[in-house]
Amino acid sequence: MRGYLERLLERHGFSHIKPKSTPFALGTRLSKQGAPSTQAQREFMKDKPYDVIVGGLQFAVGATRPDMAYSVNVLSRYSRDPGPSHWKALMHVLGYVKGTLDMGITYRKDTKDGMTPVTYVDTDLGMDLDTGRSTMGIITKMAGTPTFWMSKRQDAVALSTVEAEYISLSRGSQQAIWSFSFMSEIGYPQDLPMRLLNDNQGAVNICENPEYHARTKHIDLRHHRIRELVNPGARGVRQLSVDYLPGEDNPADILTKPLSTQMHAKQIKLMGLSRYVA
Repeated sequence: MRGYLERLLERHGFSHIKPKSTPFALGTRLSKQGAPSTQAQREFMKDKPYDVIVGGLQFAVGATRPDMAYSVNVLSRYSRDPGPSHWKALMHVLGYVKGTLDMGITYRKDTKDGMTPVTYVDTDLGMDLDTGRSTMGIITKMAGTPTFWMSKRQDAVALSTVEAEYISLSRGSQQAIWSFSFMSEIGYPQDLPMRLLNDNQGAVNICENPEYHARTKHIDLRHHRIRELVNPGARGVRQLSVDYLPGEDNPADILTKPLSTQMHAKQIKLMGLSRYVA
Protein backbone atom coordinates (compact mmCIF):
# COMPACT_ATOMS: atom_id res chain seq x y z
CA MET A 1 0.00 0.00 0.00
CA ARG A 2 2.94 2.35 0.55
CA GLY A 3 3.78 2.35 -3.14
CA TYR A 4 0.17 3.02 -4.08
CA LEU A 5 -0.08 6.00 -1.71
CA GLU A 6 3.27 7.39 -2.85
CA ARG A 7 2.05 7.29 -6.45
CA LEU A 8 -1.19 8.97 -5.43
CA LEU A 9 0.71 11.85 -3.83
CA GLU A 10 3.11 12.13 -6.75
CA ARG A 11 0.37 12.03 -9.40
CA HIS A 12 -1.35 15.06 -7.90
CA GLY A 13 1.78 17.02 -6.99
CA PHE A 14 1.78 16.46 -3.24
CA SER A 15 4.92 14.39 -2.77
CA HIS A 16 6.45 17.11 -0.58
CA ILE A 17 3.36 18.03 1.42
CA LYS A 18 3.97 18.69 5.12
CA PRO A 19 3.29 15.53 7.19
CA LYS A 20 0.44 15.56 9.71
CA SER A 21 -0.06 13.37 12.78
CA THR A 22 -3.85 12.97 12.42
CA PRO A 23 -6.21 12.60 9.42
CA PHE A 24 -8.39 15.53 10.54
CA ALA A 25 -7.53 18.48 12.75
CA LEU A 26 -9.25 18.25 16.14
CA GLY A 27 -12.67 19.89 15.98
CA THR A 28 -13.08 19.64 12.20
CA ARG A 29 -16.80 19.83 11.24
CA LEU A 30 -17.66 19.96 7.55
CA SER A 31 -21.02 20.59 5.90
CA LYS A 32 -22.67 21.40 2.58
CA GLN A 33 -22.50 25.04 3.62
CA GLY A 34 -18.84 24.84 2.62
CA ALA A 35 -19.77 24.54 -1.07
CA PRO A 36 -18.52 27.41 -3.28
CA SER A 37 -20.69 30.49 -2.75
CA THR A 38 -18.72 33.12 -4.69
CA GLN A 39 -17.17 33.30 -8.12
CA ALA A 40 -13.71 33.42 -6.56
CA GLN A 41 -14.37 30.18 -4.68
CA ARG A 42 -15.71 28.50 -7.80
CA GLU A 43 -12.60 29.53 -9.72
CA PHE A 44 -10.40 28.24 -6.91
CA MET A 45 -12.05 24.81 -6.97
CA LYS A 46 -12.40 24.54 -10.76
CA ASP A 47 -9.17 22.64 -11.37
CA LYS A 48 -8.99 20.78 -8.04
CA PRO A 49 -9.12 16.94 -8.48
CA TYR A 50 -11.11 16.54 -5.27
CA ASP A 51 -13.25 13.55 -6.23
CA VAL A 52 -10.35 11.73 -7.88
CA ILE A 53 -8.16 12.02 -4.78
CA VAL A 54 -10.98 11.03 -2.44
CA GLY A 55 -11.71 8.01 -4.62
CA GLY A 56 -8.06 7.00 -4.45
CA LEU A 57 -8.06 7.31 -0.68
CA GLN A 58 -11.23 5.21 -0.42
CA PHE A 59 -9.37 2.31 -2.01
CA ALA A 60 -6.58 2.62 0.57
CA VAL A 61 -9.11 2.74 3.42
CA GLY A 62 -10.81 -0.41 2.19
CA ALA A 63 -7.50 -2.25 1.79
CA THR A 64 -5.31 -1.62 4.83
CA ARG A 65 -5.95 1.85 6.29
CA PRO A 66 -8.93 1.89 8.68
CA ASP A 67 -7.27 4.78 10.52
CA MET A 68 -8.44 7.09 7.72
CA ALA A 69 -11.94 5.63 7.37
CA TYR A 70 -13.76 8.42 9.22
CA SER A 71 -12.06 11.33 7.48
CA VAL A 72 -12.35 9.86 3.97
CA ASN A 73 -15.98 8.90 4.55
CA VAL A 74 -16.81 12.47 5.57
CA LEU A 75 -14.94 13.97 2.60
CA SER A 76 -16.74 11.67 0.16
CA ARG A 77 -20.08 13.26 1.13
CA TYR A 78 -19.07 16.49 -0.59
CA SER A 79 -17.59 15.15 -3.83
CA ARG A 80 -20.42 16.60 -5.93
CA ASP A 81 -19.76 20.21 -4.93
CA PRO A 82 -16.66 20.61 -2.75
CA GLY A 83 -15.56 24.01 -1.54
CA PRO A 84 -12.35 25.51 -0.12
CA SER A 85 -13.04 24.17 3.40
CA HIS A 86 -13.43 20.65 2.03
CA TRP A 87 -10.26 21.01 -0.02
CA LYS A 88 -8.36 22.24 3.06
CA ALA A 89 -9.53 19.20 5.02
CA LEU A 90 -8.49 16.92 2.15
CA MET A 91 -5.01 18.47 2.17
CA HIS A 92 -4.79 17.65 5.88
CA VAL A 93 -5.60 14.01 5.11
CA LEU A 94 -2.90 13.94 2.41
CA GLY A 95 -0.46 15.33 4.97
CA TYR A 96 -1.39 12.45 7.24
CA VAL A 97 -0.84 10.02 4.37
CA LYS A 98 2.61 11.51 3.84
CA GLY A 99 3.48 11.03 7.50
CA THR A 100 2.18 7.45 7.71
CA LEU A 101 3.20 5.82 4.44
CA ASP A 102 4.62 2.84 6.34
CA MET A 103 1.46 2.23 8.37
CA GLY A 104 -0.41 -1.00 7.78
CA ILE A 105 -1.83 -4.27 9.07
CA THR A 106 0.31 -7.07 10.47
CA TYR A 107 -1.44 -10.17 11.77
CA ARG A 108 0.09 -11.82 14.84
CA LYS A 109 -0.48 -15.24 16.40
CA ASP A 110 0.60 -14.38 19.94
CA THR A 111 -2.42 -12.25 20.88
CA LYS A 112 -4.91 -12.43 23.74
CA ASP A 113 -7.93 -13.46 21.67
CA GLY A 114 -6.07 -15.30 18.93
CA MET A 115 -8.36 -16.15 16.02
CA THR A 116 -11.55 -15.39 17.96
CA PRO A 117 -13.41 -12.42 16.40
CA VAL A 118 -14.11 -9.53 18.79
CA THR A 119 -16.27 -6.65 17.56
CA TYR A 120 -16.12 -3.09 18.90
CA VAL A 121 -18.75 -0.40 18.35
CA ASP A 122 -18.81 3.35 18.92
CA THR A 123 -21.15 6.21 17.97
CA ASP A 124 -20.96 9.99 17.97
CA LEU A 125 -24.40 11.58 18.33
CA GLY A 126 -25.54 14.00 15.61
CA MET A 127 -22.06 14.36 14.15
CA ASP A 128 -23.35 15.18 10.65
CA LEU A 129 -24.21 18.89 10.50
CA ASP A 130 -26.35 18.54 7.37
CA THR A 131 -28.69 15.76 8.50
CA GLY A 132 -28.32 15.52 12.28
CA ARG A 133 -27.55 11.83 11.89
CA SER A 134 -25.02 10.10 14.11
CA THR A 135 -21.78 8.55 12.91
CA MET A 136 -21.15 4.93 13.85
CA GLY A 137 -17.92 3.00 13.78
CA ILE A 138 -17.57 -0.79 13.86
CA ILE A 139 -14.36 -2.78 13.90
CA THR A 140 -13.76 -6.52 14.24
CA LYS A 141 -10.33 -7.73 15.34
CA MET A 142 -8.69 -11.11 14.97
CA ALA A 143 -5.03 -12.04 15.40
CA GLY A 144 -4.45 -8.68 17.04
CA THR A 145 -5.48 -6.48 14.14
CA PRO A 146 -8.56 -5.39 12.15
CA THR A 147 -10.32 -7.78 9.78
CA PHE A 148 -13.39 -5.57 9.24
CA TRP A 149 -14.03 -1.86 9.73
CA MET A 150 -16.78 0.60 8.90
CA SER A 151 -17.43 4.30 9.45
CA LYS A 152 -20.77 5.64 8.23
CA ARG A 153 -23.80 7.73 9.06
CA GLN A 154 -26.78 5.98 10.58
CA ASP A 155 -29.88 5.72 8.42
CA ALA A 156 -32.06 7.87 10.68
CA VAL A 157 -31.74 10.61 13.29
CA ALA A 158 -31.39 9.25 16.83
CA LEU A 159 -33.10 11.07 19.70
CA SER A 160 -30.40 10.35 22.29
CA THR A 161 -26.89 9.02 22.67
CA VAL A 162 -28.24 5.77 24.13
CA GLU A 163 -30.52 5.25 21.12
CA ALA A 164 -27.70 5.99 18.67
CA GLU A 165 -25.38 3.56 20.46
CA TYR A 166 -28.08 0.88 20.61
CA ILE A 167 -28.69 1.13 16.85
CA SER A 168 -24.95 0.78 16.26
CA LEU A 169 -24.80 -2.25 18.54
CA SER A 170 -27.56 -3.82 16.44
CA ARG A 171 -25.49 -3.31 13.30
CA GLY A 172 -22.39 -4.58 15.11
CA SER A 173 -24.20 -7.77 16.09
CA GLN A 174 -24.78 -8.49 12.40
CA GLN A 175 -21.06 -8.19 11.76
CA ALA A 176 -20.27 -10.43 14.75
CA ILE A 177 -22.61 -13.11 13.38
CA TRP A 178 -21.00 -12.92 9.95
CA SER A 179 -17.50 -13.21 11.43
CA PHE A 180 -18.38 -16.32 13.43
CA SER A 181 -20.12 -17.89 10.45
CA PHE A 182 -17.14 -17.18 8.21
CA MET A 183 -14.66 -18.72 10.65
CA SER A 184 -16.80 -21.87 10.88
CA GLU A 185 -16.98 -22.15 7.10
CA ILE A 186 -13.19 -22.15 6.79
CA GLY A 187 -12.73 -24.77 9.51
CA TYR A 188 -12.33 -22.66 12.67
CA PRO A 189 -15.63 -23.01 14.57
CA GLN A 190 -15.96 -20.57 17.47
CA ASP A 191 -17.37 -20.99 20.94
CA LEU A 192 -20.43 -18.94 21.89
CA PRO A 193 -21.17 -16.33 22.99
CA MET A 194 -19.86 -13.88 20.40
CA ARG A 195 -18.30 -10.78 21.95
CA LEU A 196 -19.49 -7.24 21.25
CA LEU A 197 -18.06 -4.27 23.16
CA ASN A 198 -19.36 -0.71 23.46
CA ASP A 199 -18.62 2.32 25.63
CA ASN A 200 -22.20 3.27 26.55
CA GLN A 201 -23.58 1.48 29.60
CA GLY A 202 -27.15 2.53 28.85
CA ALA A 203 -27.08 0.90 25.43
CA VAL A 204 -25.61 -2.27 26.93
CA ASN A 205 -28.43 -2.35 29.48
CA ILE A 206 -31.11 -2.02 26.78
CA CYS A 207 -29.72 -5.11 25.06
CA GLU A 208 -30.02 -7.17 28.22
CA ASN A 209 -33.05 -5.72 30.03
CA PRO A 210 -36.53 -5.96 28.42
CA GLU A 211 -37.84 -3.52 31.06
CA TYR A 212 -36.34 -0.73 28.97
CA HIS A 213 -39.04 -1.40 26.36
CA ALA A 214 -41.22 1.55 27.34
CA ARG A 215 -38.33 3.94 26.68
CA THR A 216 -37.24 2.32 23.42
CA LYS A 217 -40.47 1.25 21.70
CA HIS A 218 -40.08 4.07 19.13
CA ILE A 219 -36.86 2.45 17.83
CA ASP A 220 -37.25 0.49 14.60
CA LEU A 221 -38.17 -3.10 15.48
CA ARG A 222 -35.39 -4.55 13.37
CA HIS A 223 -32.82 -3.18 15.84
CA HIS A 224 -34.34 -5.23 18.70
CA ARG A 225 -33.10 -8.45 17.08
CA ILE A 226 -30.00 -8.06 19.24
CA ARG A 227 -32.06 -8.84 22.36
CA GLU A 228 -32.81 -12.33 21.07
CA LEU A 229 -29.10 -12.93 20.65
CA VAL A 230 -28.24 -11.68 24.14
CA ASN A 231 -31.08 -13.38 26.04
CA PRO A 232 -31.06 -17.22 25.73
CA GLY A 233 -34.84 -17.69 25.92
CA ALA A 234 -36.08 -21.15 24.89
CA ARG A 235 -32.78 -21.95 23.14
CA GLY A 236 -30.89 -21.92 26.41
CA VAL A 237 -27.73 -20.70 24.68
CA ARG A 238 -26.48 -17.14 24.99
CA GLN A 239 -25.33 -16.33 21.46
CA LEU A 240 -24.02 -12.80 22.04
CA SER A 241 -22.31 -11.11 24.96
CA VAL A 242 -22.57 -7.29 24.93
CA ASP A 243 -20.13 -5.74 27.37
CA TYR A 244 -19.11 -2.26 28.46
CA LEU A 245 -15.68 -0.91 27.54
CA PRO A 246 -14.44 2.59 28.55
CA GLY A 247 -14.36 4.97 25.59
CA GLU A 248 -10.63 5.61 25.90
CA ASP A 249 -10.03 1.88 25.44
CA ASN A 250 -12.43 1.41 22.52
CA PRO A 251 -10.60 1.13 19.16
CA ALA A 252 -13.83 1.99 17.30
CA ASP A 253 -13.59 5.55 18.66
CA ILE A 254 -11.22 6.46 15.81
CA LEU A 255 -13.99 5.69 13.30
CA THR A 256 -16.48 8.29 14.59
CA LYS A 257 -14.71 11.61 15.15
CA PRO A 258 -11.48 13.62 14.85
CA LEU A 259 -9.12 12.95 17.75
CA SER A 260 -6.21 14.73 19.38
CA THR A 261 -2.69 13.68 18.40
CA GLN A 262 -2.21 11.76 21.65
CA MET A 263 -5.58 9.99 21.51
CA HIS A 264 -5.18 9.17 17.81
CA ALA A 265 -1.83 7.52 18.52
CA LYS A 266 -3.41 5.50 21.34
CA GLN A 267 -6.29 4.41 19.10
CA ILE A 268 -3.87 3.31 16.38
CA LYS A 269 -2.20 1.06 18.93
CA LEU A 270 -5.53 -0.28 20.23
CA MET A 271 -6.70 -0.94 16.70
CA GLY A 272 -3.59 -3.02 16.05
CA LEU A 273 -2.04 -1.07 13.19
CA SER A 274 1.73 -0.84 13.04
CA ARG A 275 4.54 0.65 11.01
CA TYR A 276 6.49 -1.60 8.70
CA VAL A 277 10.18 -2.02 9.45
CA ALA A 278 12.37 -2.02 6.34
